[in-house]
Amino acid sequence: MVFGMGEGSVAINTEKPYYAEGELLRGRASLDLNSARKARGFHIRFYGEIYVGSGRNRHLERVMVQEAMLDTEKEYPAGKRDYDFQFQLPKIQVQAPIATGIGVLDGLVNALTADPFARAQWFLEASLDIPMAVDIGKKQLVNFSKNPNPQP
Repeated sequence: MVFGMGEGSVAINTEKPYYAEGELLRGRASLDLNSARKARGFHIRFYGEIYVGSGRNRHLERVMVQEAMLDTEKEYPAGKRDYDFQFQLPKIQVQAPIATGIGVLDGLVNALTADPFARAQWFLEASLDIPMAVDIGKKQLVNFSKNPNPQP
C-alpha cells in the first residue's frame, strides 16, 4: 500500500440530517481497518470554515473548533469498531464586521438575514493519527437549518 492508502476507512453518521444552532449533535464514527495499525489515537472534530478578508488577503479560517478523543494511543486491531460522540452546537451571535473580519456589506447582509450560519460551512472530521503515514480519515458536511426538521 502506498502511504497508507487502502489500509482502512472511517465513516461518520449523525442522528439526523439537519441541525439548528444550540442543539446537541450526536453521532457515531466507525473505524474499519484492513490490518492492525499502531496509531497515536482516533479523534473527531467539529468546526466551521469561513472565508475572511478580500482580494489577495482573502483566506480560509477555522472557527469554533471542538475536538473529542475517541480512543487513545495503541495498536488498533483489524476490523470495524464504532465510537459514539456528541458536540454542543454553538449559538452564534452576529458580531460587528470589524471584529469578525467580514466586510461591512457582508456583515450588514448577515445581520439583516439573522442567519449566523450563512457565512460558514460546518464539518465533522474524524481521523486515525498514524505516525509517519497518511492518516485514515473522513470529513463530512454538517447541514444547518432554521427548521431542523424540514418537510420533503
